[in-house]
Amino acid sequence: MHLLRFWTVLFLIQFTYISVFAQVKDYRRNLLTGTCSQEDLSRYLATLKQFNLYPAYDDRKTWESLSAEVIKTNVTQGDSALNYSWIEIADSLQRGYKLSGNRVDFETLYFKRRTTLNQLLQAELITGNGKYFNSIILGVETILNEKGWNIPAHEKIEVDLFVGETSNLLAEVYYLLGNNLEKKSKGIKVKIRSAIQQRFLIPVMNKDFSWMGKQPNQKLNNWTPWIISNWISSALLVENNELVQVNSIYKAMGYLDNFLNRYPPDGGCDEGPDYWFRNGGSLFTSLDLLYKASGGKISVYDNLLIKGIGAYIYKAYISGSYFMNFGDAHPKPNPNVDIIYRFGKSIMDSTMVNFGAYLAKNRHYRGYGGGINGIFSYDEALKIKGKAPYQASFWLPDIEIFSARSSPGSNKGFYLAGKGGNNGENHNHNDVGNYIVFYNGMPFIIDAGVETYTKATFQKQSRYTIWTMQSGYHTLPTINDTPQGSRTEIQIN
Repeated sequence: MHLLRFWTVLFLIQFTYISVFAQVKDYRRNLLTGTCSQEDLSRYLATLKQFNLYPAYDDRKTWESLSAEVIKTNVTQGDSALNYSWIEIADSLQRGYKLSGNRVDFETLYFKRRTTLNQLLQAELITGNGKYFNSIILGVETILNEKGWNIPAHEKIEVDLFVGETSNLLAEVYYLLGNNLEKKSKGIKVKIRSAIQQRFLIPVMNKDFSWMGKQPNQKLNNWTPWIISNWISSALLVENNELVQVNSIYKAMGYLDNFLNRYPPDGGCDEGPDYWFRNGGSLFTSLDLLYKASGGKISVYDNLLIKGIGAYIYKAYISGSYFMNFGDAHPKPNPNVDIIYRFGKSIMDSTMVNFGAYLAKNRHYRGYGGGINGIFSYDEALKIKGKAPYQASFWLPDIEIFSARSSPGSNKGFYLAGKGGNNGENHNHNDVGNYIVFYNGMPFIIDAGVETYTKATFQKQSRYTIWTMQSGYHTLPTINDTPQGSRTEIQIN
């Protein structure tokens, strides 16, 4: 009956064939700044000396309590990272993006540097033997000497996603290993703090960026919570002026409110499950930092919107490694067990907690991906039985996504998911009325997804010339040789 009802809805969506460009609504929730003044935040952060985001480096008992699997994986990766050659990234690779639109060549080396430094950091934290210090210092110095921390695709944006990511990584090194590194490389702490302030914390305080959402009814995407999560973390970990720290974090809270004020009430992520980890997932990271730094006084976990944002990720799960993949979302994302598990615990959603535990048991621990929090939450999740969230059916009326199973609680039989929505969504394709079908947990009718990003992907004059973006390559009709229309505004990603 559920499937019959949804097939009927699907038929009506497809053949009405209207691509509506929905207006962004501002619900003026102000969940954070509406309940916490700047004076309140100042009082809460006054106890920051007791704030421990991670176990201290010298807390060997905690680090050594990790499971053998986690220790072995991180030490193996750290040992391999010792062989990394910290070579310069050639200017020609940066120019390559302008000339050919190729993003991959530069970004591969750029991200490898950061992955390597993170692996060295985690291996040193776990072993505590000093073996990785020299390589960590070399990695830090190399990144500090980069001309900029943004990538060529975002070169016009002074503070992009990866300026924030780089700042956060260096802030963690500073916070966890700073004094030990200082003994081997005098002045390195000042260099790290100065670089973070000059390249990230000062610009976000003094300049306007589109991802802040200052314009009324401006549509926001994963950039806002992703950058803000790194902003809050960096300010907590390296800012030593209490007044500046409070001002910075409170400003970040206001922009996070802008993001939440425009979030659809059903909690649905119009960017898809793949991007949810940097949308709802980064939102949780921000909320978790605020909760811990305030001693639990800044908490919105009982809010129905926050609960809905969390629940979206398991509603979008299909089977095995598959999630629904409308728009630019990948059908097989790399789910962050840490985020799912801890988010579920915070909002007291047992389905989400069990999903995190299920993923932990069914994915070999590979380290790094969950960050330092992931090291511990993975171990904790393994102690829970876990369960796949094979939802019977759901309908999110605001983003207009639905799914249904012929065998609720199981991946057997048919699974159907479809979308209405509009073509003004983040990371959208021309796909209003598109659907996918799985049988016994395997793809039957698919959405082709997205190709490797290039310069053309996020330019309005070229995005919809890419075949994967066009309605004719989705489960949609072409009427009188006319495909579905597209929105002209393109979000940079």
